[in-house]
Amino acid sequence: MQRRLYPQWNEERYLGIAGHFNVAPQQRIRELSRGERAGVNLAIAMAQSPELLILDELWVAEFPFLASGAEFLPGVLQVQRIDGLFHFIVLDQDDTFGDRLEEKGARRAWQGAVDLDRAVNAFLSRNHARPFSAQVQTAGNMEGAQ
Repeated sequence: MQRRLYPQWNEERYLGIAGHFNVAPQQRIRELSRGERAGVNLAIAMAQSPELLILDELWVAEFPFLASGAEFLPGVLQVQRIDGLFHFIVLDQDDTFGDRLEEKGARRAWQGAVDLDRAVNAFLSRNHARPFSAQVQTAGNMEGAQ
């Protein structure tokens, strides 16, 4: 059904990704596990040959201390501490990212959902300086300290 809606449909890509999740072309969606359904959804999204694809699962980690260095891992766009947990928005990372967080001292790490606005803002603001108003306030505070 999706194939007819997208002229750039890539059947080989669809079958490859769906096959990675052990989903056969003749299987019915209602017969699939939750993970297999997620695989089919990913296959459908990728087979459309999108110019931009934003996935909504990123990482949350519990660290016993504040400074871990995990914020400098490759692919980290943004880290935010919420209720004692560190929420990482990352780019192009696979399941091994959780292992890297644990190597940095995380007691545990798991993938969590992130809303589209937050993901897009983290991507667009990566490698940018603080907002201008924060820079002015910091400069003003430094002048007063001198």
